[in-house]
Amino acid sequence: MQKETQKRPLSIQPLLIHLAILTGRVLPRRWGYGLATLIGNLIGSLKNNKMVKAIRANQYVVHGKQMPAEVLNQMPKTIFVSAAKCIFDYFHFLSRPEKLQNIISFSPEASNAIERIKNQEPTVVVCPHLSNFDLMGYTLALHKVDVQVLSFPNPNETYKVQNRLRERTGINVTPLDFSAFRQAQLRLQKGGSVLTGMDRPLADQRDTKYMPRFFGYETHLPVAYIRMALKANAPRGHHGGHHLAGWHLSSGGVRSDLDDAQRRSGNRNPGQCGKGPKSR
Repeated sequence: MQKETQKRPLSIQPLLIHLAILTGRVLPRRWGYGLATLIGNLIGSLKNNKMVKAIRANQYVVHGKQMPAEVLNQMPKTIFVSAAKCIFDYFHFLSRPEKLQNIISFSPEASNAIERIKNQEPTVVVCPHLSNFDLMGYTLALHKVDVQVLSFPNPNETYKVQNRLRERTGINVTPLDFSAFRQAQLRLQKGGSVLTGMDRPLADQRDTKYMPRFFGYETHLPVAYIRMALKANAPRGHHGGHHLAGWHLSSGGVRSDLDDAQRRSGNRNPGQCGKGPKSR
């Protein structure tokens, strides 16, 4: 009797990341933005794609279930173009760190937060996945801002490639589990700082005791970082859009006003903040 060997499915996503790195390294920014616009519009037009459906569902709820169909159908394209431009910028400036100072500036609030972290005063920075959060992390690393980043738990191969790239740029990444959470608590108690995302839904929703309200709906979002910050008596900072309490991406970068923040909130799992519309 022959034993059947189970082959793991080949994922092309890590290969796409390396292709994106190469593209960002060799293409001028104008050409990269043109390519990003093409790819974003292409992906955003795939109506049966799960992420496109998630965007439509969330945007329908975010806009009070009043968005016209033609506007709603355009939203995935707008979001994917924005995301593609952010991805290109991240890989473009990885090989051009000296040019980042031309497009990045910090508000007084952000500068104060960075100074606090450098002075070993415990701080918890909570970031939604808005605008170019990877470029934000790279910029902080270039400014010698030492924080522990609590990332997605149980990362798949694609996330592992992303985390290895982040670590090479000087970012301390620890996938979230009990050990990493304990490490973060000890870090805060010793005067260190922690950065984590707040908008990824919990995988196991059965034991959720508290569900924050997002655009009027209860959501399965993590709140453990709040308890962690309170226990360490650490202020809670936030990064939204292209602001880290005032981080600013300019020179053609993607704007991050409230509308952009709402658009980018769409690429999480569908049904997290109410029910979306039927496909039209």
